[in-house]
Amino acid sequence: MRGDGAWCSAAPLGGGLYYLAGHCLPKAAPWLLAIDGAPVTGWMRDPVRDLAQVLAGADGAPVALEALAPGDELVLRLARGEVTARFAEDAWGRRVADGTYEVTIGPQDGAWQVGMACVATPDRIVWGDSGGGAHRVQSGALGGVIVAAEEHPADGDVWCGAGQVVVIVRVP
Repeated sequence: MRGDGAWCSAAPLGGGLYYLAGHCLPKAAPWLLAIDGAPVTGWMRDPVRDLAQVLAGADGAPVALEALAPGDELVLRLARGEVTARFAEDAWGRRVADGTYEVTIGPQDGAWQVGMACVATPDRIVWGDSGGGAHRVQSGALGGVIVAAEEHPADGDVWCGAGQVVVIVRVP
């Protein structure tokens, strides 16, 4: 997806409908966006979560939606290609003023439930991968959309050890 001078990934649902990270949808002039060259003709922001849906064209077969569970092997489908990951568990997250995420194991004010996935090195989620789909390897079903990733993975954390932590907003 291209627009407003930035790149993001988008997760196709079929029939020209896509999920993407809400922060990828510009506040002004979302109609200037294009996905694979098709102009965006409709859009809707989730009022709470960092999630949006857009309509661009009318192509594509329907994609199944399936809930993610701890231990699920994932393929993260990005505009630049695919990266494998493992779903760790649910957490609570919120996007803060500087565009980063605060994530905790338990509920917090202003947060919504997110999923935590782990990407093993040398693979990495980078700028522009927001909006990419998190698909279950076993079924190919879409379970969520990437909204953030740890820029510099720590030596160890509660979700991924030394792997990169990726924040996923579950799709309905």
